[in-house]
Amino acid sequence: MFIKRLKISTPNQVIRDLEFKKGLNLIVDNTPMNDLTQTGNNVGKTTVLKLISFCLAGNADDIYKGIESKTTNDIVKDFLIDNKVLITLELVENLDNPFSNKITIQRNFLNKKERIIRLNDKDFASKDELAKELLDVIFPNHQSEKPSFREIISHNLRYKDQSINSTLKTLHSTTKDAQYEILHLFLLGFSFSNSKELLDFQNQLKFEQDHLKKLLSSNSDKQIYVDTLKIIDNEINELNKKKETLNIDEDFQINLDVFNEIKHNISMLSNKIGLLEIRKNSINDFINRMNSNRSSVDTKQLELIYNQTNLFIPKLHKTFDQLVNFHNKMLDEKIAFASKELPEIFKQMSSLQNQLNELLKVEKDLSIRLSKDDTFKELDKIITQLNRKHYEKGEYETKLSQINDSEEIIFKLKQKISLLSNDLYSKEFKNKLDERLNTFNKYFQRLSDTLYNERYFLTYSIENEKSKPYYKFNLSVLNHSSGKKQGEIICYDLAYIQFADHFNINCLHFLLNDKKELMSDNQLISISNYLLNSNAQLIISILKDKIPDKVWKNSNVVLELSQKDKLFKF
Repeated sequence: MFIKRLKISTPNQVIRDLEFKKGLNLIVDNTPMNDLTQTGNNVGKTTVLKLISFCLAGNADDIYKGIESKTTNDIVKDFLIDNKVLITLELVENLDNPFSNKITIQRNFLNKKERIIRLNDKDFASKDELAKELLDVIFPNHQSEKPSFREIISHNLRYKDQSINSTLKTLHSTTKDAQYEILHLFLLGFSFSNSKELLDFQNQLKFEQDHLKKLLSSNSDKQIYVDTLKIIDNEINELNKKKETLNIDEDFQINLDVFNEIKHNISMLSNKIGLLEIRKNSINDFINRMNSNRSSVDTKQLELIYNQTNLFIPKLHKTFDQLVNFHNKMLDEKIAFASKELPEIFKQMSSLQNQLNELLKVEKDLSIRLSKDDTFKELDKIITQLNRKHYEKGEYETKLSQINDSEEIIFKLKQKISLLSNDLYSKEFKNKLDERLNTFNKYFQRLSDTLYNERYFLTYSIENEKSKPYYKFNLSVLNHSSGKKQGEIICYDLAYIQFADHFNINCLHFLLNDKKELMSDNQLISISNYLLNSNAQLIISILKDKIPDKVWKNSNVVLELSQKDKLFKF
């Protein structure tokens, strides 16, 4: 699919009607070169890219929360709402064929009854529903929930820092390798109907492994609990032998045995309640951690991004709010999975607490009765020791039972994951993957050689995380220059379009790119020359004074903006 037109309108007028062509499309500023008081920044160049993304099931917040600021631009937001601004995006399969299949998407910024989310005259209640429809229309062969539509096209929409500065990792900065594995395999033409189920099992496994770690506490091996139980049993036997040497009448012995049994049961119940409390706290901690992730990110990973891209950290932070909604749905699914166990835990805790209260009453009565016997004083020390040992035994038995249960759950989850992913890591599959990579790298190397006289290629390795294998994809060259990185990204994206066409894989043939001022003149010229005869569409927002003359001649200037003529004309 290519972009043919983007229209910005109100019920009374058309604000902008932008037409796009195949090849290089420029959105630039028209600031007079001799006017040093004006700049080409903040005129709406990047907003054009955001509006295209918005029509492709993106967030409305992106439009009035600029990349340079976390705060809402109330002037822009009010203008879009008060004037009932409608954004219309027209996509076509072939720009050269006037009868080509067409997709028309319309969205506005209003709420509830006045909201418009439309695709080819079909209305939707939410952007998520729109995303599902776009997935069916643009990627009809994809039969799984993962990767999602927005994940699949993330490399086509490079105007946020994460995708601007990373060739392969185009999703939210907290996205795990397992999710990237499924995305990259899909892009290479491998689709799995059970990918959503596989991710769910992997999330459950991670949760259960964390719970087991808490159960083991400072002891990393459950054998320590088994050995400790044997020691406690031996100590109890020794104390019982010592008790038997005392002269105890039959009635006292009966009451004492009942008393000890009750003590043991109290210990078992107390520990079961305690372990349920641990389980409950684990779940609540997990839920709180997921909720906190709605507004927080991995600072270590951000530092890594900072070091790799040589950008200022405050600039990176300003994009966080725009990324938060991207992963909230994933967090909600994890929270729902964890929360469904809580009602049963509360029910068990209540039942066990009632049983414990009854036993405590019986224990109190027996304790009073036993204390009146003369033999009690002689046995007091032994009984105290026995009670302590029975309590310890109950504690270790209950914890060991919980550990065994957790290990069994982990074992079954690993079996399920293995069944779903066995074919994925087979020799036959790896041979197919190697064939696909060889084809992709032919295009990738040809483009990178044209641009840099260097040969980049995509590679993979099979890594392991807690005994679970996954494919990790990497690029062969480490770039030291931001400008060179931008060129590498364009080479990768353009090579992917060629690769997808080679295997008849559905894909978007347009690429949105921001911040290409970092590229050298020669790089821009080389790319513009390549695009003259390509089956791709590169849409760049860039400062006019950074564009070489040769690039200007090879391009379609979609829109020129200035401080006096901004995107929304106010």
